[in-house]
Parts: sequence; structure tokens; C-alpha cells
Amino acid sequence: MRLVADVDTISSNLNPLSTEVEEFSSAVSTFNSASINCTLSEVSGVLDSYKSTISDDLNKLNTSSNEYKELVTDCCNEYKANEENVQTIDIAKIQEIIVNNKDVTIDYQGNAATKLTGLPSTELTGTSLIEAQKIVDKYSGRDIASLSNEEFVEYIGAAAQIDYEKSGILPSVTLAQAILESGWGDSSIGNNVFGIKCGDGWTGKRVNCATSEQSSDGSYYGINADFRDYDSIVDGVTDHSDLLHNDRYTPVREACKNNDPYEACRQLSACGYATSHSYADNLISLIDGYDLTQYDPK
Repeated sequence: MRLVADVDTISSNLNPLSTEVEEFSSAVSTFNSASINCTLSEVSGVLDSYKSTISDDLNKLNTSSNEYKELVTDCCNEYKANEENVQTIDIAKIQEIIVNNKDVTIDYQGNAATKLTGLPSTELTGTSLIEAQKIVDKYSGRDIASLSNEEFVEYIGAAAQIDYEKSGILPSVTLAQAILESGWGDSSIGNNVFGIKCGDGWTGKRVNCATSEQSSDGSYYGINADFRDYDSIVDGVTDHSDLLHNDRYTPVREACKNNDPYEACRQLSACGYATSHSYADNLISLIDGYDLTQYDPK
């Protein structure tokens, strides 16, 4: 059966869901009162399909739009609630929060904030602990023997600065010992740059190698000894500080507490850290010659 349909009637039954529907209605209105040769089911099917598609698209758009509005509204409300605080940002306080708050998850390459959790936000001659950690991370994958003297100082100096906040051992002393004991890393025993022997009770990695000792009469003799080895240079720095917290080295810690690296060097020799008669003088010469006190807190 054929049907002559009034296009105005058909158009009036369409819900103007969007501009597309309105444009469609406008287009078909040019055929107003014209005869359309089609079946009722064909007209109805086409229109229903078109309405359904437009309706679905609008529903999706409306849902996305509502979610976006809610998100923007929440952000605006949060900003307004904190507007006064935004005007008075304390950069030093932010650093302190990052360092001390274990729940903070501010990252950079190496995630210094996590590694430094629990340490105060001490400024070390203008270098923050987070900046020092970045330096440590920069060199952590390098062979210690491959570093130039400048890189060695930068690496161990930064590690010693971070360690100082936990141990109280002056970075200049730690750095001078690392240079002297390892020959700028060239004679490092694995990751042990401090020449620390295993001793009784050591259960970690060890390396047996020859070393030279000086007797009380000044003569030198060679021995073979087991030396500690570590998974990383940083582990070696930590163990070095742990060693200096033995009762034997109490005078060294007292000198560090008084911010006196020279006395700390003299006490290291007096407490028997090394058998060399010139040990203290050699350390002090390194501290002065390379301005290692720049790594100490002021």
C-alpha cells in the first residue's frame, strides 16, 4: 500500500534533540505537503533509527558534560577553600613536608623524597638533601674507578652529606678517608672505599687482598686480609659511619659534634683506624687541598 504523508506532521513528531534534528526538519520542510511514495513502516523505521542514534549520542555527551562540570566545580571549590594558603606558600616548609612525611609521594627520577623520608630539611651550604640525593642517583650505576677526581668528590660528598643527617659524621672527614683509603677510587675494594676489614662477626660479602701496614718503628710490612664489600657505595658510607659509632671512636664523634674536622682526623689516627703514622696529616691535607669542608654544615 502506498501512503501520501504530510511531512509537517512527520516533522512535528520528532523531538528536537539537537541541532542535527532541527537541520533535518528544516531540510524536509521544503517538501511540505509533497507526496512521498513510501510505506509507513519504512518512514517510521528510518525516523526511529535516526532518533535513536541522536538520542544515544546526546546522552553520552550529557553524561560526559555533567562529569566534567562536577570535576571543575570540585577543583574551583578546593582552590577557593585554600586560596589564602596559596598566597603564603612557604617553600622551606614544603621541602620539610616532602622529606619528613612518609605519606608524600612526590617523585623525580630516583624518588628522592622516599629515600630521604625521616631526615630533617637541613640546608647544607645551599644544597638540599634532595639535591644531594639526585647527585648520588646520577653516579650510582657508575664504576667508582671510572670517575674523575671531581666526580668522585661530588659523588661521595653528596652521599656523606645525606649520611651526616643520620650519623653526625662530618662529610669532609668521610670524604677525605674515602679519597685516602681508595686512592680516589682506583684502589677501592669492591664498593668499600674506606679500607674496612671484616673483623669478627662480619657476615656480609668479603674480598681477600694484600695490603700494607706500618709498624710502631716506622717500617712497613705486607699482609693479606679480608675486607668488607657492599652492594653499593652508599652502603659502604653507611657502614663506615656505623663503625665510627663504636665506643672506640667516641672522640671522633665528639670532634664531629664540635664541627672540628681536623680534630676528628687526629682522633681517627689516635683511635687506631689505620696504622700509618701520617694518617691524620694526610687526611687534613686532603681536606685543605680540596676544600672538603664545603660539604660540612655551616
